[in-house]
Amino acid sequence: MTSNTTNTIASGNGKPLLDRQAAQENTRIEELNRKLSREISLRKSMEESQPNALQEWQSIFDALNEPVIILDKDRTAVKANQAACELLSSENEDIIGQKCYQLFLGRPSPCTDCSLQSVDLNCRRYEMEVEGRFSGKILRVTCAPVFQGTELVGYVHSALDISHQRNLEKQLAWAQKMEAIATLAGGIAHDFNNILGVILGNSDLLLYRLPDSCSQINGDQGQLGVGDIKDHLTAIQKAGLRAKDLVSQILAFSRQTATSRREVIITPVVKEVVKLLQSSLPATIELHAEFAGDIGYIFADPTQVHQVLMNLCTNAVDALNNQYGRIEISLHETKIGSRKKPSFELKNGEYVVLSVRDNGIGMTDDIMERIFDPFFTTREVGEGTGMGLAVLHGIVTAHNGIIDVRSEPGKGSIFTIYFPKIVVRENSSEKDSLINLPIGSETIIFADDEEDIVKMYTEMLEYLGYTVIPAANGEQVLSYLENHLQEVDLVITDQTMPQMTGLELADKIHGLRSDLPVILCSGYSETVFDKATRQAGINKFLAKPLKMKDLAVTIHQVFFETK
Repeated sequence: MTSNTTNTIASGNGKPLLDRQAAQENTRIEELNRKLSREISLRKSMEESQPNALQEWQSIFDALNEPVIILDKDRTAVKANQAACELLSSENEDIIGQKCYQLFLGRPSPCTDCSLQSVDLNCRRYEMEVEGRFSGKILRVTCAPVFQGTELVGYVHSALDISHQRNLEKQLAWAQKMEAIATLAGGIAHDFNNILGVILGNSDLLLYRLPDSCSQINGDQGQLGVGDIKDHLTAIQKAGLRAKDLVSQILAFSRQTATSRREVIITPVVKEVVKLLQSSLPATIELHAEFAGDIGYIFADPTQVHQVLMNLCTNAVDALNNQYGRIEISLHETKIGSRKKPSFELKNGEYVVLSVRDNGIGMTDDIMERIFDPFFTTREVGEGTGMGLAVLHGIVTAHNGIIDVRSEPGKGSIFTIYFPKIVVRENSSEKDSLINLPIGSETIIFADDEEDIVKMYTEMLEYLGYTVIPAANGEQVLSYLENHLQEVDLVITDQTMPQMTGLELADKIHGLRSDLPVILCSGYSETVFDKATRQAGINKFLAKPLKMKDLAVTIHQVFFETK
């Protein structure tokens, strides 16, 4: 059998099998050729379409209104859309190749508190607000990580211009301040009249009790002794200082300034608000204030704390709706621990607690859910901005505080604010103490456009031993310096004068002699001129009215620092 089978194959009877195998091989080769042809055609098509795809991607990228920048893992910009180029680049500068800190902040080195570290650690996006280097616009920058598998390969930065929103917030806060100022007007006038009454009354007593005057009224019995003179002058000085503090608070409260936070005890701020309210509230409203004996420090802007409390009290007055009622203001400390937790979120620690309670109409749950929404108000149209509590909430949040609201219809409301307490080490050297007034013999120019002011401070400085050259304006100062430049040791100038301000005068003085020290005086706070005074080379700033002790000490410091 084996022999026959072999013979059959050899003799050609197996040809049909070989033909089938050959046909199958040809079919397989043709299929491979077709696949190869399709692959070559597809690759060629992809190569031809790649430039178009990239161009299409870039067109879409540039069409985005929001500026977007792609960074590599070294934080260098590798891609940017048209909006980003318009916002962040200057005429001679390209975005590509720059570091993120150069683009957004104009810094030569990385930020010490770089937000990308948080992105690297948490692998999620991060938001922050920055001021644009060239545009000056306020930007909300969002940073998101980009991964290939598990490897971080870069970041996507997008920037949203929120300048208009922030400006609107400032304007609305300003409107709310002005609304509160209108409420305060009556109380301010009442306080000022009381202060003026003390000053004018004691001045009259001094004048009428002088020897030449009192003999015509009450003989020698009304003549002044040294103790009487001291008592009258002390009363005048105290009243003047009260007026000075009141003016400072009004200016700070009404002015648009950046927040100036510091370590502060807010008890005096709260007491001042209570004093102003007592003078301005209608007789139908009873005001009660309670202060704990030892209130600690918080890190806050006193002006904004003043604004918050005035806002709460104004709302309490509205809640009483011109009816008989009561407003209670409380200031105390509390300690929050694991065993004493309020119903709302509050971290463990010590807090200074400020609360305002009224027995007015109260609020429903629906109203309480919306009271901190911008523009929400229960007042009639034209009776308010609707921004009061929204601004208040923003201020408290910015101070790392918490505000709790409790209210029931017909039972009144209580607003409670928790400010985190801080520990402050007292420096005994900073405590005010009675010291001998420093004196000197240098030559000083004193410039002010108020003749009485010039006369008074000239006498004050001469009493301290100085030679004083009085001037009514900047032109007189420059005219004297032209002929006596090296003889003058110091210039003290008011800021607000005709033809030339104090800052402009200081700039011209340093053009003549760069080492001549200048002290600037103004009725406005130093924060108003902070940047300008540094640029003009002002040595010291003094807020008017000037106390003799402050003036003497400041002059002494300037001479010590410049010699």
